[in-house]
Amino acid sequence: MAEITVNKKTVKEYLEQGQKSKFIIPEYQREYSWTKDECETLWEDVLNFYNSKDKEYFIGTIVTFKNDEGNFEIIDGQQRTTTLFLLLRAIYSKLETMTEDDNVNGLKGQIAPCLWKINNITRKANDFSQTNIKSLSATDTHNSVFQEILEKGKTESNNNNFGKNYQYFEHKIAEFAGDQPFKFYEFIVQILERLILMPIEADNQDSALTIFSTLNDRGLSLSDSDIFKAKIYKKLTDDDKEVFIENWKSLSERVGQLKVVKNIDNLFYCYMMYIRAGNGDTDTTTQGLRKFYSRDNFEVLNQKDLFRNILYLADLFEYVEQLSGIEEWQNEFEINKNIDILRNFPNEWWKYPLCTFYLNHRTRTDFKFKFQTFLEEFVKTLLTKFAENPSVNNIKGIVLEINRQVYDSLSFSLNLNVKEEDVRRNLKRRNKFTKDILILYTYLSGEVDLLPEITEIEHILPQNNKGILSQNELELAKEKVDYLGNKILLEKKINIKASNNYFENKKAEYHKSKIVLVQKLANQIQDEFSPKMIDERQVEIENTILKFFKI
Repeated sequence: MAEITVNKKTVKEYLEQGQKSKFIIPEYQREYSWTKDECETLWEDVLNFYNSKDKEYFIGTIVTFKNDEGNFEIIDGQQRTTTLFLLLRAIYSKLETMTEDDNVNGLKGQIAPCLWKINNITRKANDFSQTNIKSLSATDTHNSVFQEILEKGKTESNNNNFGKNYQYFEHKIAEFAGDQPFKFYEFIVQILERLILMPIEADNQDSALTIFSTLNDRGLSLSDSDIFKAKIYKKLTDDDKEVFIENWKSLSERVGQLKVVKNIDNLFYCYMMYIRAGNGDTDTTTQGLRKFYSRDNFEVLNQKDLFRNILYLADLFEYVEQLSGIEEWQNEFEINKNIDILRNFPNEWWKYPLCTFYLNHRTRTDFKFKFQTFLEEFVKTLLTKFAENPSVNNIKGIVLEINRQVYDSLSFSLNLNVKEEDVRRNLKRRNKFTKDILILYTYLSGEVDLLPEITEIEHILPQNNKGILSQNELELAKEKVDYLGNKILLEKKINIKASNNYFENKKAEYHKSKIVLVQKLANQIQDEFSPKMIDERQVEIENTILKFFKI
């Protein structure tokens, strides 16, 4: 049974533990991400507490375990711990500039054991390089700046969070000491002795990660993938650990630049759906990410190809967002057209069969052809089902069944049984999938190039149409202004200029568009765009979409 120690500690008591057991921010931890905003919040909270009559102020929980070297490895709380070191170093630096007396020397003597190793005889810090904390975070390229600040009390590097936050604290401390010099000493004592932490010390890494996971369940902002990273890292040989950390760092940077993937957790979620497909699991009640991967003591994380497949998924989503990076697809219009439609789908469910198909069939010599065929059928199926009833629940079962089938096969077979009247009704309504349908219709109308990267929905007849229509037409327009028949896709800059103008004035902007359908519209319509034209165009769009859906 795991042993867990929980003791309420003051900031001074907590940080002085570093005298015997150094605080370690391990390789697999995230980089120091607190910004001035978080530091400002901490500072304001401490000031408000100082001005209150409260005896104590709780500033957070810390989760650690003692590693093989007997040091405290921080599993959760590295941001708060690091910031406390920066804050106390800034206070110490200010005290060094003040005239020495019993108060100044006494406070320096209390702060020093929190930051550095103390000489047992002199009870002073003789070597400021012997700090109580060491950051090994492999994804943080500014660890040396943190060390420099603790050693020298200054840094010239202000392009990172360590430098920026330290300089913020320096400024606030100087400001406080200047405005309230007689209260400054008391303020320091309050930070050391009345700010309270709740360190939770586990007897091993597994127990610490379990606590970390439980705290996350209860609302603290922690990352599932950080737990997975720690678990994977722990099982690696020393030779493989360095490569893994470099790959993880690269992965984090790549994902940070993508909009289609919110974070690394999202990649692990897609991989979870891939594993479920292999198990034939089509249950629409999806298990939580952490609970799924933690089954059987995180056994799934020991799969030989797991991290390699996560990297393959990053490759796939980079291509999905940028339509570049996988060379053999870059000039394939049919593939890219369908990816363009999928990536504009109003929820995440399109990702799962796409990932499963890619992971299991990507090495085939005929993959490009098979992938194109799959994409065409997948887009058609997904949009048909969503057009029948534009809700996530309506497509979950279909998506999971496709996911299951394409795990082993290059195709899938389903009976959708969709009714024409349901599709026509939903094509008239404003829905979350309106833009996707417009993208599909634009391509079906003869577009030979990919659509511009940033497009917006343009109302041909403006939503504010007073002064454009007669009184009789105004009543008709109220109902029809949000029909698909009144909408086109337009480049953002052109859409802004077209605005709520008369159609005659809009045509000049439409002609600037690179979208063929927009240019056709500008050439075909000579007079004002009327509610009657909306009806005619609505029927044309519906018939084109229904023909594509084969309904």
